[in-house]
Amino acid sequence: MPQIKTISKWALASAKIAYQLLAINAEVFCRHSFGVRYIGHLVAGWFSCSLYTMVIEGGASEKRSPLLPYYLSAYFCLVFYHFLSMARRGYAGMHSQSNGVPWILGNIDAAQISASQFFESCILESGLFFILGLIVSPFDLPLSVWLIGSGISHFVKGVIAAWKFRSRVLDAIDARIEGGRISEAVRDNSSPNSTHTQAIAAAVTGQPQHQQNRTLREIVNNLDPALRRIISGLNSNPTQTERQANPQTPRRYHAGPLGTLPRITSNRPRNRK
Repeated sequence: MPQIKTISKWALASAKIAYQLLAINAEVFCRHSFGVRYIGHLVAGWFSCSLYTMVIEGGASEKRSPLLPYYLSAYFCLVFYHFLSMARRGYAGMHSQSNGVPWILGNIDAAQISASQFFESCILESGLFFILGLIVSPFDLPLSVWLIGSGISHFVKGVIAAWKFRSRVLDAIDARIEGGRISEAVRDNSSPNSTHTQAIAAAVTGQPQHQQNRTLREIVNNLDPALRRIISGLNSNPTQTERQANPQTPRRYHAGPLGTLPRITSNRPRNRK
């Protein structure tokens, strides 16, 4: 049992590495605008193709491959082209681990490509490599096997990437929902009567001014009539400035609170000494 587990573990790891390297072969021919950190994957894919070519040319297969060396040369030229485009583009506008933008979608910005469009382009690319492998099979069987394997591996890689992306989207949605629930629970537990308190405060805010105005009016209306007459009399007497402007204006005397009594004046002449 331990040996079987060890063998299966290494077999799964080897299969994973193999399908990723084969998928890179399809990506080199079908995509552009790779991330700066993806250059190592492109070089690893080219080395895997070189190793396969050396094995085939070394006599491991009965049938030789007349087209495989040309395919390897085109592979190298494309890797060099992608490297130059990365150096010219720099680090802006592209994810550093991006595995490229499909040529099928044109020169669309990578940020505007949806997951469904990317998956559909992956299916088209895989199908193109698979059909090309079938076309080449009568003339070059080793190259046909390589192309068909690259197409299948590219499709498997796209399915796995789409599944992981969907899982991440669902995790983000679940995290947002849970965050909303936690925030609502925190608000309810920290200030359960905050809404009611705010409503009372808003209703009481405008009352003091209204109450003050009403109290002033009541004070004026509740004054003693005599006091109100004194105030009205003071307001009715002409000011000193008016008297200076019009000397003929007689000065008015208010009767005062004892308005019913006559004013006592003396008209007797003064005694001359």
